[in-house]
Amino acid sequence: MATLPGGIRVLTISRPDRMNALDPAASAALRQTLADAMEDRALRALVLHGAGPHFCTGFDLKHQRVPGEEGVLAILQDCFVLLQEGPLPSVAAIEGNAFGAGLSLALACDRWSPPTMPDCARLSPASACCPMSGWC
Repeated sequence: MATLPGGIRVLTISRPDRMNALDPAASAALRQTLADAMEDRALRALVLHGAGPHFCTGFDLKHQRVPGEEGVLAILQDCFVLLQEGPLPSVAAIEGNAFGAGLSLALACDRWSPPTMPDCARLSPASACCPMSGWC
C-alpha cells in the first residue's frame, strides 16, 4: 500500500508467487485495507493492482475452507460492496490475467487501466456485473 501525491492510494494484491490468487488471509487484508481507505478523508481515489505480471487470478484453490472460518467469497463480497458503494472512485490497474474473483474485483472498480479489458474479460454492457458477487 502506498499513497501518491494528490491523495491517491495504491492497493497491491501481493501474492505474485500464486499469480495474486486470493487466500483467506489476503482476502481479509484486502477487505480491511479497503475499509480503512474508504474512511480516510485525505484520500481522493483508489488504485487496485496486482504485484508482478498478473492482476489477480481469483481464489487460491490450494486453500480449503475450514469449518467455522469465514469463507473467501463472503470476504470478497464485502470488498465488492466497498468498491461499488464506497465514497472513493476506484481504478483497477490491470496487467496480465484477471480471472474469476480477480475479474470480479476489477469489474467492481469504477474504471480500468488500460481502458480496455483484457481478452479474457470482454463482456457486453448487459453482462458487465460482478460474476462472483451474485448481484449487479
